[in-house]
Amino acid sequence: MIEELEARTSGLTVSEVAKHLSMTEKGVRSMLEARKLPYYKVGRLVRIDPKELLQWLRENRVSALKRSS
Repeated sequence: MIEELEARTSGLTVSEVAKHLSMTEKGVRSMLEARKLPYYKVGRLVRIDPKELLQWLRENRVSALKRSS
């Protein structure tokens, strides 16, 4: 997924982002409405920059807990 997003030059649709994040389109739209994901508009169309999406994923990563022995 990361290599595909890094190579992509055009904006992603809501449907494409939903597939990459294993979410529903409705879930992605909710995140966009709450301004939790970066996006831009081309007329009435919503697009997500693939590089900004990767940056957002890295910044919002939750580290795994270490198990104590």
